[in-house]
Amino acid sequence: MQHTTHTPDTLRTKLITALNRDLNTAKNYLKTCRQFITQADQSGDNETAIFWANQYDTTLQNVQALNYQLKTI
Repeated sequence: MQHTTHTPDTLRTKLITALNRDLNTAKNYLKTCRQFITQADQSGDNETAIFWANQYDTTLQNVQALNYQLKTI
C-alpha cells in the first residue's frame, strides 16, 4: 500500500477544488430554480413559485457562504 504525504498546499488545493465544484453546482441549481419560478409564475401556480423561491433563497445563501469560504482559504 502506497502512503501519500499531503502537504498543506495540496490539501488547500483539494479543498479549493471541492468548494469550486460545490459552488458551480449551487449556481446551476440557482438557474434551475429561476426557470421553475418563471414557469410557475406564467402558469399562475403561486404555491409552486413560492416553493422554488424558497429553494432559490436557500441556495443563494449557500453560494454566498461558499464564496466567503473560498476568500478565506
